[in-house]
Amino acid sequence: MTRFIAHSFRGMAHALAFVAAIAPGLAQGVDQLLLASPPPAPGQGVAPAPVQPAQPSPQNRRDQAFDRAIRETLPMSPGQIQTYRRGLDDTRRGIATPLNPGKPVSRAIRLTLRPGEEPPVLRVQPGIVSTMTFSDITGQPWPVLSVTTGNPQAYAAQSAGEEGKTNIIVVNAIQEWVPGNLAVTLVGHPVPITLAIRQGEPEVDYRLDVRLDARGPNAAQDIVGTTSLAPTNDSTMIKFLDGVPPQGSRRMKTTSPDVEAWRFEDMLYVRTRGDILSPAYTSRSSNVSGVNVFTLVDSPVVIVSAGGRAAHVRISR
Repeated sequence: MTRFIAHSFRGMAHALAFVAAIAPGLAQGVDQLLLASPPPAPGQGVAPAPVQPAQPSPQNRRDQAFDRAIRETLPMSPGQIQTYRRGLDDTRRGIATPLNPGKPVSRAIRLTLRPGEEPPVLRVQPGIVSTMTFSDITGQPWPVLSVTTGNPQAYAAQSAGEEGKTNIIVVNAIQEWVPGNLAVTLVGHPVPITLAIRQGEPEVDYRLDVRLDARGPNAAQDIVGTTSLAPTNDSTMIKFLDGVPPQGSRRMKTTSPDVEAWRFEDMLYVRTRGDILSPAYTSRSSNVSGVNVFTLVDSPVVIVSAGGRAAHVRISR
């Protein structure tokens, strides 16, 4: 039996040698079969073969490429874009907003043009147009002949209409914090009017009405016709003209919505766009807007002429 087994192995060896000589690859495969791993011991599982991942379909590959292109081209989400735009808007607003924006006001000033009188001040702000009007003591417009700025690179000024006919000029600050002044020549007036220009003030003159203590070329004739009752331009009258009565004045009741009246320092101040025919007034002041203020001794009734019609207006406390 032993001789038979040995003889069999020798036969197999000769066979393998023959196969190797003829087909080396086939001999290697046979050798692997003969030398295969022993079967797993009881209780041991066979290792599973690795699972190959599923290949994406062409449509999925296109979708993935599209999503990748969107992320590369538009990396921010809509919410992030809105946050960015709000931040950019806040930055632009912060740059454009003045650090100390002035309060817009409209006011009137009185000029006597006496020697030594301090030049009035026009308060401006870059980006804001300030307008100026000129009127005489009767409240009639005084036309502007020319206007000149001391620093044309910092301030622009021009007439708001035909020179010699309009009484309005506009002034605009181009540069910040540059000092300057303004010279205005009026029709028929012997000397120019000079004003200082300032920036950074708490208030900005959106409109400045300049009233001169003189009669201009368009001066109105006083209806009373008494030279002793010449128009006046004192500070108290100007406050009533501006509709801002001085402290201590007491408002009176009137029977006309077009007539306002106040009691101040034992005198009656009547504000209206018409003329008072009766009783005789002691002083009068007008502005370029056509508003008149009359000073009278206390009277319960006044006759006011407006639009060619006269009306009785009662005044009471």
